[in-house]
Amino acid sequence: MRFNGNTIENLISAKKSKDEILVKDLLVDEMSNIIQSEPKQMIKALRNSKVKISDTVSKQDLISIASYNLYNNPIFQKNLAVTITNRNLGSTESYANSEGGSGGGSSSGGEGGGEGGGGAAGLVSALAGMIGSIGQFGAARNELKAEELRTKSKMYEKIFGKEKKTNWLPIAVIGGVLLIGALVVWRVTANK
Repeated sequence: MRFNGNTIENLISAKKSKDEILVKDLLVDEMSNIIQSEPKQMIKALRNSKVKISDTVSKQDLISIASYNLYNNPIFQKNLAVTITNRNLGSTESYANSEGGSGGGSSSGGEGGGEGGGGAAGLVSALAGMIGSIGQFGAARNELKAEELRTKSKMYEKIFGKEKKTNWLPIAVIGGVLLIGALVVWRVTANK
């Protein structure tokens, strides 16, 4: 189920409906879209989060790095919220600092109609809270690692598409049944 509207409206609606899985799916979709269409924005968010990353990083590596930092780097969670807000509203919200601050003010003058706070800054705070909450799916370290791997696989699938694999089992079963049927018919007709 997806709500109508842009990504931010969808995220807010999903959060209001308390559908945490939809919130996560929407965030993963938006991260995939950013990596696919504007990888430099994801690289910028990661760099502002004290992650060392090359300008020429492959999309596969960018997916892995972003997935890891989504669950393990609170500064990146805030900077991802800024990136999503900037991308969807065209605001110029600044990135969180290395100490994990909430970022500077917006040059949008408080416009943008966010929930709580002033415009884009309020939206960044709300989105940062949503992004931070997805790490709470698995309190144990192993569960967080499993969530990180699921996120990575969803992003790979969204960006690179699902690999088409032929399932040979039905073909083998049907071929076997036809072969047995042909042998029975041959055996029955051979005696006459």
